[in-house]
Amino acid sequence: MPLLAMIATGVVGYTANVTEPSIHIDKTASALLNAVLCWSVYWLFSQDLAQYPIDDHLWEFLAFVVGTLGAGPVPDV
Repeated sequence: MPLLAMIATGVVGYTANVTEPSIHIDKTASALLNAVLCWSVYWLFSQDLAQYPIDDHLWEFLAFVVGTLGAGPVPDV
């Protein structure tokens, strides 16, 4: 099932890249969205979710990105 979901996500993303002129979505945006979706499917179907706590790392990265974009610090949750 995970392999089928990743293949389907990849096919949809590749189709979005190929049909870029007709759907008017930039190839970069569709490629980044495809990458995020593929990694999300991989992570969701992973067997050892508790082994990789990403909460702290995710908030650190989000604070870096938001700070880089100039929106100020990310509030603590």
